[in-house]
Amino acid sequence: MEGKTVVVRAAVAVVVTLVLVLYGLRLLSTGVDRKYPRVVPPASIPPSTHDDELRFLVIGDFGTGVVPGFDFHQHEVAATLTHAAEEHKPSFVMTTGDIIYSNGIRSDQDPQIQEKFFTPYAAPSLQVPWHIIPGNHDCRGSVAAMLDVASLSPQWHMPARYYAEQFVVGGATVRILYLDTCLLVCGSMSNFRCEDSMLPNLSVEEKEEEYAWLDRELAVAADWKLVVGHWSIFSLHGNGPTPELIDELLPRLVKHGVQAYFNGHDHSLQHLVYRPAVAASSASGQQLHLFVSGGGGYETQPQLKSEARGDLNAGVGVEFSRGMHGFMKATLTRCTLEIAFVDVQGGTPHVGRVARKC
Repeated sequence: MEGKTVVVRAAVAVVVTLVLVLYGLRLLSTGVDRKYPRVVPPASIPPSTHDDELRFLVIGDFGTGVVPGFDFHQHEVAATLTHAAEEHKPSFVMTTGDIIYSNGIRSDQDPQIQEKFFTPYAAPSLQVPWHIIPGNHDCRGSVAAMLDVASLSPQWHMPARYYAEQFVVGGATVRILYLDTCLLVCGSMSNFRCEDSMLPNLSVEEKEEEYAWLDRELAVAADWKLVVGHWSIFSLHGNGPTPELIDELLPRLVKHGVQAYFNGHDHSLQHLVYRPAVAASSASGQQLHLFVSGGGGYETQPQLKSEARGDLNAGVGVEFSRGMHGFMKATLTRCTLEIAFVDVQGGTPHVGRVARKC
């Protein structure tokens, strides 16, 4: 009798183990409760060489789909983006986050990926790498699943949660650093836009790891240094300035002579200029241009939210600022970076220019 009991218990144990294994596999396949992956940014790949200029598009806050009752314009902006790409012939699309609204994705088989990304941007002119980073809405879901999508199509380019790309343009070296600002802003969960649903994707330790990586990458010599995130450093619309980035990211960009920071988060198109109080604190003594491209489709934000810290914008120069749908066309040469703002009708309400000493 005792032998039978042992056999029964062993059989039960085997069944329970199989159930747990299958359940674990299901979690892995769906992204549910999956811990934010520690994906080490890949080693720098050989730079892509361009003779005279590097052209790219900049768009963020776009993956809305069509929702009755909401003033979403993803498909209208996508149509204009398609025409712009036919003319501009970009080497890639720089994204500034919020790829899939409103709660990100749960797995690489999530139907939203097709509905809100691959279908709207299926035109031949847009079949270039889209450099993907997570926004706060993406971080409500599974960022692990976002990394998995990269294996499905070269159009979705996301080798890690933060990473570097490099180019040579007319003999000038160009480094573009893509950040996961969910970690940088919400590692301590103090910002008013940080939410409990993001917690599986966050930790203070991983925030420190990202900043350590960024310090190393910024120290690498380059003629052009561009940095891309989702959250604004300064902003006159929507969520406004981000204190966490003003305190920790901004000094790093100034110290290492970064010429431009691109972001989304605030549903608008903006060109702001930060001039360090002490020019000597910058590696090159030059100003930092901030380009907000968050007009890819979600409802626009013509003004600051009540929770926003608008006072932190004091002293920041304003070249252009409007709550509107649209995107940007960038042309980078050996000595200049030109950013043309494009509205949903295809107009060009502003052109920003950044020059470096050559």
